[in-house]
Amino acid sequence: MNWYSLIKIAQIWAVDWEEEDFESMLRALYELEYKYSMAKTRKFNGHPKRRENIFEHLKQEFLEVASVVQNVLIQVFKKWLSSHALTDPQQWAAARLRDNTDLEYHEDTGENILGLFENMFYEYADRKGIKLPSSYGGKTHIEPFFRQTWMQDIMPRINDFPELQKILELYLEDYKEMLQGDLADEGFEEFGKRMGQSFMDESTAYNWIGHLGTDSIDIADYIDSLDTLVSAATNAGNWVEVIEELYAKLVFPAWYNIWYQQGIKETRANIEKVYGQLTSAGTGTPEQLSMAINIALNAAHQNGSMLEYVENDTGSNNLKDILSSLSSIDETRQREWNQDLYNVGFDISQPKQQTSYE
Repeated sequence: MNWYSLIKIAQIWAVDWEEEDFESMLRALYELEYKYSMAKTRKFNGHPKRRENIFEHLKQEFLEVASVVQNVLIQVFKKWLSSHALTDPQQWAAARLRDNTDLEYHEDTGENILGLFENMFYEYADRKGIKLPSSYGGKTHIEPFFRQTWMQDIMPRINDFPELQKILELYLEDYKEMLQGDLADEGFEEFGKRMGQSFMDESTAYNWIGHLGTDSIDIADYIDSLDTLVSAATNAGNWVEVIEELYAKLVFPAWYNIWYQQGIKETRANIEKVYGQLTSAGTGTPEQLSMAINIALNAAHQNGSMLEYVENDTGSNNLKDILSSLSSIDETRQREWNQDLYNVGFDISQPKQQTSYE
């Protein structure tokens, strides 16, 4: 055995892992956690300073890997909570739009904004239990459902949609300009008869036009299809706010109704608790950090949607099987790790007396 091999054996903390590879981080974390725990509780046949040095290296390497895993999980849990904001439909809607699309690309290029609106209405239909044919060849089947939604779910409570009201205000200005032109052409008396009003003079008629509100026009006269809605929102410059508003006012209640029956309130409460433990664990001991990470991984393991978030954020595949295999250390890996510990002087079979530096 050459000197390099001897050094590798002595450095039992030198476990391979990469920051870009979440699965390798998990494997390293479990190995280091096991070796750290064994080194802490097993008798060492050698100089105390050497044992202290090995133990400290295991501890620091474990903390380094654990810190990276912790930060990854914090971001995943934060995103999941944002996308399951039960008391804040607007936050839920914003997260929904950003999670499901490259919003920055659409904002920068202005391309396929119609497709984003279509996706929203498809999800709304799905949440209501309405199965629409999928789009194919650039052809959409959303228009009949859009018109139904527009007339039944939006128009009767248009005042609940402030972003749509902003579009109405733009149409109102056009409407006022049209009326002012009619007044100039017809004169205040004829104009007044047509509008069902009685004006004393032209100035009174202009003043009446100036005080008209959005309730004086029917948005259905301007928006009668999804195309015209998207065009209006794009021209008004608030298409992102409009689609978020539709997610919040239409999709969220339908989504919540489904998930409430499946215990989403209890699930979120548990995830919030785990998230709190995870964010505060960095200021604690290695044992507290290890416990918080293991609780978080177990919560993700038990929650299908959370596991998808972890996989999407880390590029991992089949994470459920990996977590299952890691949660119960097989005999082969345990023998290998024990051999590593034994090679540097730890008595695997004998617990030791607690020392002051731990």
